Amino acid sequence: MMNTDRQRIIIRVSAFLLSLLVAGSIQLMRIRNANAFVYWWNFWPYPSMYTGNTTGTVYEWNVIYGKNEWDSTDIGIASPTSSDNANIITYAGNYNNAYWSGVTIPYTWYLNSWYQCANWNNGALDNWCLGRSMGFAYIYFDVPDAPNPYPHSDNPKRGYVARHEMGHVWGMGHPACTDPISVMRPGNCLTGPQLYPDDVNFANTYY
Repeated sequence: MMNTDRQRIIIRVSAFLLSLLVAGSIQLMRIRNANAFVYWWNFWPYPSMYTGNTTGTVYEWNVIYGKNEWDSTDIGIASPTSSDNANIITYAGNYNNAYWSGVTIPYTWYLNSWYQCANWNNGALDNWCLGRSMGFAYIYFDVPDAPNPYPHSDNPKRGYVARHEMGHVWGMGHPACTDPISVMRPGNCLTGPQLYPDDVNFANTYY
C-alpha cells in the first residue's frame, strides 16, 4: 500500500514537473517565434503617434500605412491631433546622413532630465538604456536620394524603412539575416515592405 501511494505521488510530481517544462517550452517558443526582439526597453503602455511634418513628403503614405499595419496588431496606437498629446512623433527632412534612411531616437527620464538613448549619427543604441522605460521617441526619415542606401524614389524601400523604425519604437532590435524573415532585419538583408508573422507575433505576445 505504501509503495502504491509513493508511486502515485511520484507520478503526480512527475506530471507537474512535465507541465512546467511544457509551459516553459511554449513560452520559449513564443519568444523565439518573436525573434527574441525584447532587449531594448520596456514597452509603451499607451503609445500615441503623431505624423509630424512627414505629411506632404515622399514618406507620407509609407508612415500612414506602416502605422496602420502595426496598429492592426495588439499594440493599439492612438492618433492624437497634435504633437502635444503624442509620445511618438515622425519627421522627414534633408538630414543628408550617410548611415541611415531612418533613425529612431528614444528618450528616458534620468536625473531630472530626458536622456537620449540612441546616437543621431549612426542610430546606435546606448546600452545604458537597455531595460529602461521610454518616455517619448522621435522617428526621422532622410528624404534625399543620396547618399542613403535606399533610393527614396523606391517606394517599397520607404515602406520597409517606415515599418522598421516603428518596430524599434516598440522595443524590437535587429535579428540576424539568418533568422526568420522580419521587417526588423538590417538593411543589408533581403526584406520586403510589410510586417511578417514574427513581427505580428511579437506585437501580439508582448502588447
